[in-house]
Amino acid sequence: MDESLLVSIFMRELRTQARTARGAALRLGDLRERVLAIELRGAEAVDDEARYFDDLKHQDADDALADECFRTVQAILTAAALASKCLWSPRRTTASRRRNTRLRELLAIAENEQGFPRLLRSRAVRNAFEHFDERVEDYLEHSNFLVDRCVGSRDWAACIRSMRLVNVTTWEVSVLDTAVDLQALLQEMEELSLRATTWLNGHFVSSRPLTP
Repeated sequence: MDESLLVSIFMRELRTQARTARGAALRLGDLRERVLAIELRGAEAVDDEARYFDDLKHQDADDALADECFRTVQAILTAAALASKCLWSPRRTTASRRRNTRLRELLAIAENEQGFPRLLRSRAVRNAFEHFDERVEDYLEHSNFLVDRCVGSRDWAACIRSMRLVNVTTWEVSVLDTAVDLQALLQEMEELSLRATTWLNGHFVSSRPLTP
């Protein structure tokens, strides 16, 4: 097997997933302003009754916005999961382990769990989203009340215990008590993309430099 070809394929994949996450993050930034506008609308209601009827009036639009926020977050987490698999494949074959080790060496990734990229190593939140059915069943074994798919700011989110929550102020996404900082995760992916692009520029002749 041509190692250079194999490595280049995975380096390009890391760059592609970083670009995917970057695009989703830009979209989430736009959605954030709409979420904050909804909270401001509620804060300006004259009383609880007015707020209740205002929420009913906008319920469909607000639900659609929350759905779009979660789709966008899921796009970021999926891109991160695919990047993580390039470096820590769930496959246990000798070839996969060799490829994982070689990629990490070329990208200067430390082998200790607290080293860069720490968040990409951890699959806690991604696994919690993926195994949502199990989390719901376990939670309802001990409770008859469940709030899910909440989107809000720091102050509002602090008052809610939600199965799945996107905090648009802190850019934190959580499943119950398992949380990840999306901005920090995106920074790790950008750094990986930069390192992958540097390797690609140094190993292939191109009419123009590759960009991260």
